[in-house]
Amino acid sequence: MCWKFQQQRLHLLVIMLIIANIIAWPLAYFQILNWLQNFEYRISIQLYVFVLATGITFLLAIITVGFKIVKASLKNPVEALRYE
Repeated sequence: MCWKFQQQRLHLLVIMLIIANIIAWPLAYFQILNWLQNFEYRISIQLYVFVLATGITFLLAIITVGFKIVKASLKNPVEALRYE
């Protein structure tokens, strides 16, 4: 049961991260293009920058939320109820 709960929470997190990246990529792309037009030397924006940023975001979010889920699922519920 503990694994099922963790799996559901991580699945929800991945869905939210995908939606956030779908929204963020075009906004960031156009903002960076607008900012780079002010410079004399022109460079193009590579796709790997967005993929790398997404990968790092996914990794950090899954590690952080994963540790919190494991910590919460291993905690004794009696201890939480004792202080209420």
